[in-house]
Amino acid sequence: GAVSPALKMTNKKLQSQINLDPRGDGMYSGTFRWKKGKSFPPLPQCKSPKTTRIGDRGWGEYLQTRGENLVDLAKRDPSFLDALSFPLTVLYIVKKFQKQILKRLPLSKGGKKILNIVVIGATVKAEERTLVDTAYWEEIPAIL
Repeated sequence: GAVSPALKMTNKKLQSQINLDPRGDGMYSGTFRWKKGKSFPPLPQCKSPKTTRIGDRGWGEYLQTRGENLVDLAKRDPSFLDALSFPLTVLYIVKKFQKQILKRLPLSKGGKKILNIVVIGATVKAEERTLVDTAYWEEIPAIL
């Protein structure tokens, strides 16, 4: 079918924000290829964390249950899915094993459980950049 002019423009804009060969050696450089100047869209405030679902079959359930229509945002700017992939993977694991994890968590002085997440193998261009440039890692405490 025909591609709308708006979609063509969006694709062209997104392509200008991707760096396919950051090292300049023609070698594969990983999947997170957004240029340093690329701004990631802010996520709307999560109004219903208790009803937000993270399913076993991809992004659909999360995008549809988060409280805002994130499906449209994903169509316009898929960079936020790329940047959210690691935080949501951590969130998925924590939610899936929540009962087992909660049993083992230490208590703070205030009586709340403390969950420390150590990210091993993080890169500056992906996980650290997501932490510094976005609030996407805040999805973990917001939805838990």
